Amino acid sequence: MLLDAKLTPPPVRPGIVPRSALVERIRDHPARVVTMVAPPGYGKSTLLRQVAESSAGSVAWVSLDSTDNDPTVFVSSVAAAIDRSGRRSDTVMVPNVRPMAGAAVEALARLVGSVMEPRTPSLLALDDLHEVSHPEVLDAITWLAEHLPGGLRLVVTSRAMPGLPLPRLRARGQLLEIGLRDLAFDAAEVGRILHDAGLDLPRDSIAELTDRCEGWPAAVHLASLSLRTDATRPLARWPGDDRFLAEYVRSEMLDQLDPSDRRFLRQVSVLDRMNGSLADAVTRSHGGSATLARLARANQFLVPLDGGGDWYRCHHLLREVLAAERDVDPPRELATLRRRASEWHQGNGDIELAVEYAHDAGDLEQVAALLERNALQIHRRGQIATLDRWFDWFDDVALLEQHPPLALLGSMVFALVGRTTRAERWADAAAAGTWSGERLPDGSTDIDGWRSMLEGMLCRRGLAVMRADAERSLRLIHPASALRGMAMLLEGWIHLLDDQSNLADQVLANSVDVSIETGGLPAAITALGFRASLAARRGDWPAASVHHETGVRLIAEHRFETYSTSALVTAVGARLAMRRGHAEQARRDLGALQRMRPMLTAAVPVLSTTVRMEMARAHLATGDIGGARTVLRETADILIQRPSLGILPMQHAALARQVAVGAGAPGATTLTTAELRLLAYLPSHLTFREIAARLFVSPNTVKTQAIAVYGKLGVSSRGGAIEAAVHAGLLDASLVRLPDDLMHTG
Repeated sequence: MLLDAKLTPPPVRPGIVPRSALVERIRDHPARVVTMVAPPGYGKSTLLRQVAESSAGSVAWVSLDSTDNDPTVFVSSVAAAIDRSGRRSDTVMVPNVRPMAGAAVEALARLVGSVMEPRTPSLLALDDLHEVSHPEVLDAITWLAEHLPGGLRLVVTSRAMPGLPLPRLRARGQLLEIGLRDLAFDAAEVGRILHDAGLDLPRDSIAELTDRCEGWPAAVHLASLSLRTDATRPLARWPGDDRFLAEYVRSEMLDQLDPSDRRFLRQVSVLDRMNGSLADAVTRSHGGSATLARLARANQFLVPLDGGGDWYRCHHLLREVLAAERDVDPPRELATLRRRASEWHQGNGDIELAVEYAHDAGDLEQVAALLERNALQIHRRGQIATLDRWFDWFDDVALLEQHPPLALLGSMVFALVGRTTRAERWADAAAAGTWSGERLPDGSTDIDGWRSMLEGMLCRRGLAVMRADAERSLRLIHPASALRGMAMLLEGWIHLLDDQSNLADQVLANSVDVSIETGGLPAAITALGFRASLAARRGDWPAASVHHETGVRLIAEHRFETYSTSALVTAVGARLAMRRGHAEQARRDLGALQRMRPMLTAAVPVLSTTVRMEMARAHLATGDIGGARTVLRETADILIQRPSLGILPMQHAALARQVAVGAGAPGATTLTTAELRLLAYLPSHLTFREIAARLFVSPNTVKTQAIAVYGKLGVSSRGGAIEAAVHAGLLDASLVRLPDDLMHTG
């Protein structure tokens, strides 16, 4: 598996120089964070492997790649690495990464906090940090660097060092920096390379070669190969720069290869990683495994990625040279190779890489087809950042109108994470586009079923149009479609808004059954939330409890704790907890709901308003008038945007009258959604100015919001706000272990 290669240190290859002095320096240094930063070819990964082998405890290893730019994927990779480092697989749970600011930091904090036992890995190795650029992932790594638990050390390699708070770590004496000068070979190490190559050069010649190559390991290795071929070659030919090395790879190595091997390498060099089966698929040949193993043994430019000899990558120098060769090939040949890679990954269940290679091939039609079949599944895995990046490729009205099914799915995802404007824009493009296909990925033959279901969910045109949308979607969506349960949920909403609660409950019950049967679990959980809410409103608390418990079980089984579709189950749970006298459980449920509130917008108004009104009832049960007023004000804002929602305005008005009497004291439950967004960033390393840039607001706005947050939480500092938010259930308890210089500054 490709994941195995990511989590396995690269095997030690013949001829590798032991960096004993560097390994001892790193091992004996008290720093908790070690960085190895240098250009390609300086042996960073090799040194990291040697450090890992010298570690007295277990090692969790992750070779980062572009897929780790998604916070969910990154946290999952770290969790899998910790799992492999010696813990049982049933004890390491991958925390769900919410599609919200600060979620990756919180998830990593929970992960680290869950494994602080004797078998905790002593070293976490992150190789190739330069592959990661997503701000949320860098925030998580920064948090980890500043909050390493006792006994755990973080060692990272990178061509550059983005994101990490090096000055702060350096000032505290917590950082050891290994750079280009440290990684460069000295004369003794160059001499060993030459000796292992069967060359016994005079000491002054070794010193000259070391000087000309500036200790660059890649250049030294090439020099040894060249001199072994021709010992009379003048050392002056070795300036050790990129251009010369590329020319050497071309003239002295590739030109010596059999033409079939050279063609094989040129074709597979389009791949980031490869095994024999993938190489065969791309080259349309056979025997790829044997060819890869033979070429890896023959030179240093195919790098094994796992101990089993299954996965390899091309050395960066080889890829650069071969890329230049491919530039003279017809563009369609390169696109064909990447399209074959996409097809192989699709056939082997790796949709992410299938999409990436299809995009690299310039095949947006294939990308769209892959997303249409898999977008909802990827959303359910929590990979919102990945979907965001892919959807950005199509974020143009003309493109979206060419791909209405994709526009509809994108709009649905945006609606579920609270991005109202984008959800509406994509829905409009889907409505304007023309679909000429014969069958949608779910088996439906008429796209109007999807369009109607989405419009019904957005509720933009009033109750009468919603009713027509519900009827049309049920008529046109395939009975076995995973969207069928959502269409039935929409029908249940219509009856709810018509104040036909008994009929609504029957339809919602059918929605639960159909959603579970077809795999539409988020719709099943949402329908259970509405059934529990209906039961609570009619005073049938045993039924409310049954529906709530069923929803909680599905949420836990499928890791949907932080999805907006789970919010109503949680809200009813808070009310049930108060009835049972479990005030602490009610507080935890309400804290979880506070963190979900920014996702509950006018994009899904029936769900968003119902959740808030259930929250208001729970707040009233606890005597929290201020919290009830806050969520009811937000409900009023949604009802202004979506004014024709049947009985919901009347229910809101009745609740508003209840909170009109009595004083509402400021507190954690009175934080606005804007203040909650800011709160998520407070545990990070970011200054207020940097937080403002993330939130696309002015620094003054952030400062004003922070003052409001402090006032409502009854504190006077950033650290105090974090501790109070943890106590209120708005932040995870793992986040309170912050350094003093962050806890008391803005």
